[in-house]
Amino acid sequence: MHAGEQEGATGAYYDGLAAWTAVARRLGYGGGRGELTIHRALADPAAGGRPTVTRIHDLLADALPLENLRLVLDAGCGMGGTMVALAARCSARFTGLTLSPRQAEIGRRALARLRLADRVEIRTQSYDEPPAARFDAVIAIESLAHSPDPRATLRALTTRLDPAGWLAIVDDMPLPAVRGTGDLALFQQGWRLPVLLSAAEWSAALRECRLEVAV
Repeated sequence: MHAGEQEGATGAYYDGLAAWTAVARRLGYGGGRGELTIHRALADPAAGGRPTVTRIHDLLADALPLENLRLVLDAGCGMGGTMVALAARCSARFTGLTLSPRQAEIGRRALARLRLADRVEIRTQSYDEPPAARFDAVIAIESLAHSPDPRATLRALTTRLDPAGWLAIVDDMPLPAVRGTGDLALFQQGWRLPVLLSAAEWSAALRECRLEVAV
């Protein structure tokens, strides 16, 4: 499968996830539709340890210098929930990229409803070809693992990052011990993850792009 087919398949996959979040909510399974998110829930101290889909937004807000950000790229923004959450905490402008037309449509309607469309936009566009701008921060939440060549995607994104900018990656990074196991193969197949880099491999790739690893 070449890159264009891979992106088309990933877009269709996330179209389906966007539909599932609506069904899951009606069936009482929760999900992130109300918060415009697809990513996994994390244990949240503010919710007594209960997993929430908004915990990652708190972690990003703590890690990034929000007060200094002017332009932020969300590579794999889904329905825009992360941008909405961060826009409520700072004055930056946000551009989000998604391969899913359905997610983009849902997100744009929400941005209009929330009166955020003047400084938050969602584009149906590959994050291998990011907009020609200089971003103070690039965010990639559970998106780079869908790339057929995560290192190439990383290089493309860093060309748009300000020299003093921040790159935040939140993704699945398997331990070396699980390489080649059936469980990992099944996980990658189910979540449409063609290549999964370990934490050490990501650190090496970041250093190759002349980025300093903060965590």
